[in-house]
Parts: sequence; structure tokens; C-alpha cells
Amino acid sequence: MSQRKLTRITVDAGPDGVQALAAQIPDAINGAGPAITPMPSGPRGYVDSLVHAIRPDDDSAPLESDDVAVVLASSGSTGTPRGILLTGANLIQACHATDERLGGPARWVLAIPTYHVGGFQVLVRAHLSGIPVIPLESLGSGGRFSPTEFAEATAMARSVSDADGAPLRVSLVPTQLARIIDSGPGAAASLAEYDTILLGGAAAPPGLVTRAKAIGAKVVTTYGMTETTGGCVYDGRPLKGTRVRILKPDAQGVGQIAISGPTIAQGYRLLPDVTENVFVDGELRTSDNGYVHEDGRLVVTGRNDDVVQVGGISVPISQVEALISSHPDVSEAVVVATPDPEWGAKVAAFVIPHPESSLTTAARREAIVESVTEMMGNEARPRVIVELDHLPSLPSNKVDRVQLRKLAERHSVT
Repeated sequence: MSQRKLTRITVDAGPDGVQALAAQIPDAINGAGPAITPMPSGPRGYVDSLVHAIRPDDDSAPLESDDVAVVLASSGSTGTPRGILLTGANLIQACHATDERLGGPARWVLAIPTYHVGGFQVLVRAHLSGIPVIPLESLGSGGRFSPTEFAEATAMARSVSDADGAPLRVSLVPTQLARIIDSGPGAAASLAEYDTILLGGAAAPPGLVTRAKAIGAKVVTTYGMTETTGGCVYDGRPLKGTRVRILKPDAQGVGQIAISGPTIAQGYRLLPDVTENVFVDGELRTSDNGYVHEDGRLVVTGRNDDVVQVGGISVPISQVEALISSHPDVSEAVVVATPDPEWGAKVAAFVIPHPESSLTTAARREAIVESVTEMMGNEARPRVIVELDHLPSLPSNKVDRVQLRKLAERHSVT
């Protein structure tokens, strides 16, 4: 066990909270200070779940290793969050790999929370490059993500980058990108100001990326997780030092994705048995399935717990979600499954209508069911379809699928 202390850093809302956390990063990653675990200032229930999982400032729960610099929480979007043990070397190697792929250091607009790996890595990149970030006021508990605010921050950052020549980049999650595009031409046009937009945190619907690129956005899709110190595969191709292999591939080459390299975490905080099962001989056994295309690209097909049984038929939830998301009358969609006493599981879809859709709610629902049934069969059709103004999200801006499952259970089957 480590003698190094693990200290909680509460990240207050807005730029002041970002700067306070940034000031702690140098000593944390070079070992001159305590290891840190950044956490939001609210909501209380979410924070309590993080504290319970990570137990910072708790002398009865020593840190697993002196090499650990930061303990970051997984988002908890599909269940209970876990603390992931990251070293200074993990963080630095991940930043260098990103810079190597994208063409060197850059100025970053910070639009995602810093207490999860994507936002935290933006701060580490800024520390290593010496180029300050430009954070949104709405970060943390300061308010909901605003496309208008994003556009204003982009304009300011672009003017600074034009003056000093630094490339301009941003990391977004799919929900944010969709909201920017759907908010109108003003905010959407700001996407074209970036030299690179890293899109990660969740699977991006193909239609969303196509829409973004059509208005000039230079989108790079990323695959990774907190356990890999963030995105380690860009547009299907592993970053320098990252190795990907497929475990027990089937006849189509699809199997469990395993990742190794210098950005792989040391394990999970206070979960030695889980760590032993997931981190095997320096390799991360992910919860995702995929295959390697003949051109060398990794293609992620979904989580290995993604398939549910409906009436004895296997239904891949991620494929249903991708199909509904691509429907012309749908702006965003999330699909979940909940237990059903008769069919084993029921598929539920939560959709945000496309702002230019001319269909009524009933007609849109009928069109979605018809599309899924035609392409994937009757068992895959959503038996619950709920239209929302916005999807519930965690402080990480990822969709809160746990909340959606609870909501699905309260809706009657159609």
C-alpha cells in the first residue's frame, strides 16, 4: 500500500474552479504532492456516490500505489461509478500521443467537466504545452451546456489563436455536438472554427458526424475510456503506443476488445478482484465488442452486455439506437432495455424530434417502429417510445441511461 495521500479536490462551478484544479495538477503528476481526485460540487447524490467509491482523505483506505497521481471516476452513465487509478506517466503519455497524432500542442476550449478523464486531460495538455485553456462558464454546476455560450467562447478563442498561431481544438460528447448543430446556424457555424473536434465519451451516431462534417466541422471520433486515460483510438486507428487485439473472434472476426500500452490504468480503486479480472497481464479487457477492418481500423460493434433477449431473439440495443438516430425525423435517440415478464426484455426509445420534422408525434412514432421492424425484425421494435425536449444527463454531459431505464419502466407498452 502507498504512503501517498489521496486528496479530494472539489471543482467549483465555472472558470475559477477549473483554474483551482489546474494549479494542483503539476505536483500530482510529478509526485511532489498528494494524489488527487477531482469531484464536482454537486448534485449531492452523485457526489456521494463518487465519495463512496473512491474514499478520498480516508486513512483507513490507503492508496494502492505511490505511482498513482490521479483517481478519476468513470461516468456512471450505465451504472455505479468506479475510481480508476492513473499514474503521471499514463497522463503524460496520453497527451503526447494526442499531440503526435494531431500535429502538436494546441489551444483548447474546455467544454466538458474536468472531474472526468476527457476534461482532465485537456488541463494536463495545457500544463504540458503552456497554452492556457479557455473554459466555458457553464462547466460544473454552473448551468446546462449552452450552444450560444460555446459559440461565444469559440469566437474569442479563434481570435487569440489567429494572433499567436496555435491550433484550436475542443473535445465534445455527441449530445453536445447534436445540440450545437440543432440550435441554429449561428452556433453551428462555430464548429468550423476548430482545427480539430475530438468527439468521444459515447458512441457517435454516424448521421451526427455526417451532419457536422457537412457544415465544415473537422470531427475526429475517439474510442477509449477512463481506464485507457481517455481516447486511445482516433477514427479507428490506435494512437502511438496503443495496441488493440480481438479476443476469441467469431466467424466474422467480432470479439471482445482488449487494449494494451502506456496509457492503461493500474486498476480500480478498492476493487482488487474486479481489477484482477479486467486488467490481465498489462492488458485491459474492455466491455466492448468489435473487429479490426482489413484496412487496420478498429470497428466497435457495441458492448458485450449490449445484446438482450426479446422473445428468445437476440436484439443488439446499440444497433437499434443507431438506426433510430439516423432517421430523418429524429435529432437524438437513446435506446435502453428493461426486464419484461412476458418477453424477457422490452426495448424503449427516447427521442428528440428533428426541429424540421413535419410529422405529428403519433406519425413519428409509427415511422420509427416501421423502420426498425423492417430493418431488424419485430422483436427489435421499441415497445415504448417517449419524445423529450432534452435527454437527462450526468454532470459529465453523458446521457444518464440509468434514469432512462427507470423512466422506461414507468411507461406502458405500446
